[in-house]
Amino acid sequence: MHHLTYIQHPRYAQALVDYLKSLGVSASLQIQDNGANVFVENETDLDLAQTELQRFLQEPNHDRYRQASWLVEEDNLQAEKLSKLYRGVTFARILELTGIVTKSIVVVCLVVYLLTAQGYERAFKILCQPSGVIS
Repeated sequence: MHHLTYIQHPRYAQALVDYLKSLGVSASLQIQDNGANVFVENETDLDLAQTELQRFLQEPNHDRYRQASWLVEEDNLQAEKLSKLYRGVTFARILELTGIVTKSIVVVCLVVYLLTAQGYERAFKILCQPSGVIS
């Protein structure tokens, strides 16, 4: 297995691998947290792969790469790894990426919301009014 290149955007790397496979080049992808490594299996395919890599780097958004992704059968393991990278932003993901201050604010907001939803508005009105008198 020969290392061809490293591409920061995993979806672009997958498109390149799919295109190489459509040309008959045995290529594979190794996804990492911040990008992907592209490998070519056979040394005999290395020259063609390097030529296509230069062409890919010139125009990575060309239709031939998207079409190749549709035509080449996808490896389920690779598709699963890529799908994890492109899932929508979830509440758990937001909490994972935030600091303690943001988490504390979220907790306070949730507590206030839950208490007001349960009918404790009167207690909040008392706390919020300076005189402590309900109008």
